[in-house]
Amino acid sequence: MEFSARTNEDLQNEVDRIKTMPDMMRRTKLAETVAEGYVEPLNYASYGRDLQRLEEAKQHHEVEIADLSIALGEHHEHVLALKMFESRLLRDLGELQRATELVTQVVASAKIMSGADSHRTLGSMNALAILLWRHQRLDEAEDVAKQTCNISERVRGPNFPSTLSYLSTLSFIFNSQGQYNAAEKTNQRVLQGFESTLGVEHPRTILSASNLALVLNS
Repeated sequence: MEFSARTNEDLQNEVDRIKTMPDMMRRTKLAETVAEGYVEPLNYASYGRDLQRLEEAKQHHEVEIADLSIALGEHHEHVLALKMFESRLLRDLGELQRATELVTQVVASAKIMSGADSHRTLGSMNALAILLWRHQRLDEAEDVAKQTCNISERVRGPNFPSTLSYLSTLSFIFNSQGQYNAAEKTNQRVLQGFESTLGVEHPRTILSASNLALVLNS
């Protein structure tokens, strides 16, 4: 899980400001807002999480993705950001197959535009692994998660925060597969990494300790 220092109130204030902009500028700025790393971009339009509004949000963003793909190109970073957001909407609606297809598109585009070892590519690969895991496609999820971890460890180092986050995803997959020893070892590595780089009181370290406890109780 990625943490953000920004709050939903910050996000809503930014969205209120964006709503006063001309139409095309507004769409681009909203995409930038999602791309900047809010944990729950779904909140930005105050759609809530009831199914009717989620469905409205999905339809709205399908139009935005189509429009921006024409205006900016299908591989543009703002289009990719909106596709990632759309995948979250689809996930919340239970449309895991479509969400997986959309994130697979993002991974392919990110590799073309940013390279196979870029932050955007690895982040989208991690998102793909999580979707495959949720979809109970566990072997595929494991393969994607391992690729993500291996690339991140090689490029950024074994204790880089994103590397540790990707390892945490892998540990959940191991646990779902019944590979409890692998899940425990991976969680221990994540916890030790966050303790050494961020300190014992950092939210990511605390979350990692909680994840390890869950694995030990499995």
